[in-house]
Amino acid sequence: MQAGQIILVRTNPATQFTGTLAQNAAATVSLATMLPAGTIIGDGYVDGGLGAGLTVRARLRGLTIVSMENLAWEVWLWAKDTFNTFSVLGDLMPLGRWSFAAGDGVQIAGTGPYYYYVDGNDQPYIDALRKGEINLMLVNRSITGKSAGDPGAILLQLAFEPTYGR
Repeated sequence: MQAGQIILVRTNPATQFTGTLAQNAAATVSLATMLPAGTIIGDGYVDGGLGAGLTVRARLRGLTIVSMENLAWEVWLWAKDTFNTFSVLGDLMPLGRWSFAAGDGVQIAGTGPYYYYVDGNDQPYIDALRKGEINLMLVNRSITGKSAGDPGAILLQLAFEPTYGR
């Protein structure tokens, strides 16, 4: 089966997931479709072709992590920007999770950032709150903590196939 149009959504390593992250700690980001005035579309936002009408409905086909540190990463997709905060269990809406061991990261020519990749996914995604967001959670499963700033920079790249609908 041939996939349809693929739209890449990327976090911005200069502004997102920039803090420290201890073992088993999580950091979250909600990537928005709506851009602040004067902002050029790019990393850190949802492409308008995916979040049109503030409704994001898609299938995740591939996931790439580019990390300055070789750590065990876990990436979660959530349908709500409340993530794992809830008053009743029914408030939770996790959609998918991918785990990478530190040994999964590879470098090119033994230098530079570590690359983690998984494809062949067919994970449905929906923005349940209709805010035009993609809600991501990054968990560090390594004993070693993630560094802050440039030494701990990380980029998540998600390959989505829009499904549209209401």
